[in-house]
Amino acid sequence: MTWRANGIHNLLCLGTNSELYALNLINSHTEQVNCLSELFYAILEAYIISRRTVVEQPSSLFSLLVLSLGNAALVGLGLVPEPDSGKTTFNLELAEQNIEMLSMLKDKSKGNLDNDEQHLLDGLLYDLRLKYVEGQKKA
Repeated sequence: MTWRANGIHNLLCLGTNSELYALNLINSHTEQVNCLSELFYAILEAYIISRRTVVEQPSSLFSLLVLSLGNAALVGLGLVPEPDSGKTTFNLELAEQNIEMLSMLKDKSKGNLDNDEQHLLDGLLYDLRLKYVEGQKKA
């Protein structure tokens, strides 16, 4: 099953060799992969490799939400082109809003996440905040 989030194809694991299939699918969509920053691609790749559950599980959907908000923040930071136009724009307000939503999600879900979800959210927030500070220096 393929999900589309912010113009990026994400395949979540189904079947025995699904991790390899997912990575091959991502690698075959080079135009979408080129849109990802190294940070976001590494997180997405690690997530796909680590997941061995079916798509319908809430943890998979939660991780998709987190990755989608992270991608939107990267768009605002000008690190990823906009999905619709393909243009790269710099909008610190958009990045800040998405980072704040991720932070709120972290606060509201405290104690309810498994280790993988917590590490994904913590790592993404840390990296996005660093990129945001770098973006503020450029502005």
